[in-house]
Amino acid sequence: MGGRPRGTGGRLVALVIVTVGVVFSCGDIDYEEMRCEEAAVRVESCCERIDIGRFNCITDPGGCGGVPREPAFSDKAADCIFDLSCSDMRDRGICDGLRTLHYGPYPNQDRAAFEKEACR
Repeated sequence: MGGRPRGTGGRLVALVIVTVGVVFSCGDIDYEEMRCEEAAVRVESCCERIDIGRFNCITDPGGCGGVPREPAFSDKAADCIFDLSCSDMRDRGICDGLRTLHYGPYPNQDRAAFEKEACR
């Protein structure tokens, strides 16, 4: 009887399941991140010369000495963006303002400034 010892197959399967679960749980997206992503997609589709990759939509508590981050678009800012048509966003200058803000230092964008611009 060569090969692997008896009973290790079940432990190996359990280890793989736990490992896969941990890997995927670290990639969860929360509600605020999702709203930010949706708002960023809308802004990109309505406004010229917007690079969606420049918007920070990640929540990070800043553990281990890191800098805490919040999504650039708050829930209120996302609501304001979805309440307007694309032409309203352009006519009110919201696209221009968001374009300027999105070139700010990533990932520490000024969330309050994004909200003020999106809701003007």
